[in-house]
Parts: sequence; C-alpha cells; structure tokens
Amino acid sequence: MKPSVKKIPILYKGVKMRKWGRWVAEVRRQNGRNRIWLGTYNNENEAARAYDAAIFCLHGPSCLESLNFPDDPPRNISNNPNTFSNSQIQMAAANHAYKDGEDAVVPVRVVGEEDVSKVDVILRIGRGA
Repeated sequence: MKPSVKKIPILYKGVKMRKWGRWVAEVRRQNGRNRIWLGTYNNENEAARAYDAAIFCLHGPSCLESLNFPDDPPRNISNNPNTFSNSQIQMAAANHAYKDGEDAVVPVRVVGEEDVSKVDVILRIGRGA
C-alpha cells in the first residue's frame, strides 16, 4: 500500500512543485511542441514571476491580464513579442523572478566556434555574480 501524498494546490499558471519541495516553471511557444525551461526556484512566487516574464516575451503587453501578477509586469523587456531566443527568454525570466531576492541560476547551452563541442554551463545573475 502506497503512502498518501498530500497534494499542495498550485495557485499560479506555468508552475509545478517537485517532490522534494522546489518549484519549477516552464512555458511553450505558440504552436510549438517544445517547452522552454525557465528554471528551478525556492518558492512558488519566484517561479510564477519567471513564467510571467516568459509570457511577456512571447506575447508582449497584450498579455497583461493573463499574467500571474498583472500589477507587477516585467520591466525592461522589448515590446516586440516572439522575437526572443529561448536563452533570452530564460534570462528575462530569471531576472524578473529574482529582482527582489537572491541570485538567479540559469542553465545555458554554449556552442563552440566549430559547432562541434557543446557544453552545458550555469550562468549566475544577480547581486553576488
């Protein structure tokens, strides 16, 4: 018999809680099958703010009503929706998620000059970077 797991209600769009208590955020492009991974966060609010920034990058200011925090939209993001690369969306999401808190840690794929060697690195953004 499996032990019962207490399910925590999710209050925000684009956010999930992992078994070990960390919060993750991800988003899809319109008509796209692939997800854009926005990162792992310490709490639900940070993950929800990351999702808001990604949606703003993809849809522009017309999406304000559908954000998790419509009163606190992302700042310093161009008004040209759907012109961002996945890594730019990840950076904007991390910046918005951690604008009042800790440093952001964002996974980034670096492609070598010859496009042969691919290395995954961690990019640290924030006050202590």
